[in-house]
Amino acid sequence: MNPGQAEVLLRFPQPPSSYVRFAGANPLTNEPLFVRRGTTVFSVVTDTTTLIHNVRTLVVTDRGARDSIDGINNDAWNLCTQVHEGFHAFADRALKIPAYSELDMADYPDLEPERSARLQLEGDALIAALAAEAPDEREEQALLFLAERVRRRDGLPAAVVRAEDGNEMNEGLATYVEWRALELWRDHGISKELQAAMPQFKAAQEFTAEVKQHTIQLRHLARHTLAVNGSEFGTAVVRRRAYFFGGALGRLLDALSPEWKRSAEQGRTLTESLVEALGAPSDEELAERAAAAEDDAAFAELVAAKAKQSARATQDRERTVARVIDGAGTLLRIDVSSVAGREFLPSSYTPFGIVRVDANRRLFWMAPTNFTIGAVTVRTLRGDVAIIADDERQKLLVRTPAEAADVIAALTRPAAPDTPAYRDSALEIEGVVEAVTTEADGSVVVRLASARGG
Repeated sequence: MNPGQAEVLLRFPQPPSSYVRFAGANPLTNEPLFVRRGTTVFSVVTDTTTLIHNVRTLVVTDRGARDSIDGINNDAWNLCTQVHEGFHAFADRALKIPAYSELDMADYPDLEPERSARLQLEGDALIAALAAEAPDEREEQALLFLAERVRRRDGLPAAVVRAEDGNEMNEGLATYVEWRALELWRDHGISKELQAAMPQFKAAQEFTAEVKQHTIQLRHLARHTLAVNGSEFGTAVVRRRAYFFGGALGRLLDALSPEWKRSAEQGRTLTESLVEALGAPSDEELAERAAAAEDDAAFAELVAAKAKQSARATQDRERTVARVIDGAGTLLRIDVSSVAGREFLPSSYTPFGIVRVDANRRLFWMAPTNFTIGAVTVRTLRGDVAIIADDERQKLLVRTPAEAADVIAALTRPAAPDTPAYRDSALEIEGVVEAVTTEADGSVVVRLASARGG
């Protein structure tokens, strides 16, 4: 896919009529290619899966389009991304991944220093288990990993643990597949056709580097020393961590219990498979191992170092929230509480851009966010526009660059048929405007309803 320009379908059973057969030769196989020009499913660079004619289909951005937008020029990365997203298309029907909510990852308490310290010990043990050559050492490190995981998860809400396990199954297994593909390509090379299509590609060298990167990222994510979207903490990091922890757990289970994949197909989590592979150690044994490991690791000093990391991350988080609460422009307080009996959740958002503000509020940004509640829709139009959802009061807070007077005039002016009640460069509002008032702080309160008198 080249966003907004063209996309190609390969190995699709019955291409929609909007795609026509490509007249040129397929450089890799004799299979036909089908192309659609001028229109693409996604308007931005993305690697994912989507439904086309009810078929779960792999989507990968064209290398040239990616180079021109974000500067990535890494063929090895591009190839393993295709494997990663291709696995998602396969898993859609072949795996029973336990249900979980991406939103629950925002509730992981990653700013707690003790929990952060145990995460580092957990990650170090996982890396050591993968590197161990002797079976006894591998099992010892795997037990230590499990002991620290159990201790780190102590007290976490069940939904948060479920989200972590589910994401390790979902994104982690996709990362496991790309990790294994990289190792196979490194050891056996790529096809002659693919090499001919990329004559400058140094397969063994680049695949070796990518395999090392997987371990490096695992280590940094465990230690909160890898920034995702500009921060070493937050929901994006929690989500990203599961990619590499899940991938590493799959590789560890290859050595400990080769039949683990059959259990994964039926929805058994990777942690559950590891517990079984290690003979279901008792809680007492795991607690003793974790306590001994923390004594050896000078745990109090590690916690103190994590507290400093957390303090910096807390300031970053507060600045993100302040963009809405105290930022430039006009603050809109959008009240949808009259639309009763609806879940107050976004219908479209990026899980990498969620910030837990407090017990009742979440902030969404980094991609356009859409809240559709009945006939009411509030959507941000840019990724840099943050919006806060208050579950308890059923209100949305968002800032617009427009002047308050202009916002009020637009909201109180009768909207033309089939046009939104309000739109500017930052957001769009659809629905019946019941009332518009102002607060002493200059914010504008907008009360919406699905229908007049609803």
